[in-house]
Amino acid sequence: VYIFDRKHLASQPPQTIQLTLSAVRSLKSALQGLGGDLVVREGLAEEVLPQIARECEAGSVWCHDDVATSQRELARRGLASLPSSVERRAWAARLRPSVRSSTVGDTYPSYVSATRGLRIAEPLPSPTALTFRL
Repeated sequence: VYIFDRKHLASQPPQTIQLTLSAVRSLKSALQGLGGDLVVREGLAEEVLPQIARECEAGSVWCHDDVATSQRELARRGLASLPSSVERRAWAARLRPSVRSSTVGDTYPSYVSATRGLRIAEPLPSPTALTFRL
C-alpha cells in the first residue's frame, strides 16, 4: 500500500512529488510483473489506512520506518488511527545502515550532511516471484 497523504504533499516541492509518483508507478509495475500489485490511494493517512485495513480484514499492518521526520510522522498518524485489534509493525531497509532516524533532518541538505562518507548498503536481490498472497 502506498498512500499519497494530502498533508504531506502540501509541504513537498513539485519535483519531489514527481519523483515519488514515478517511483510508485515503477514499483507497481514491477509487482504486477511478479503477479502481485500495489494498492495506491490518496487522502489522509489516518483516514485511508484504517479503511484499507477494514477492507482487507488486516490482522497486522507493517509500515516503513523512514529516516525523514515528516515521513515518520505520516506513518505514526496512520498507525495510530488503526483499531487496537490490528497489530502494528515497523521495518527499515536503510540505504546507509548506520543512519539513525534521529540524526537526519527533513531536508535533502540535512540528509546529505548526516550521511556524507557513510557506507551504502549492498542492494537486496530482486525477487523473481512473489511467494505469498494477501
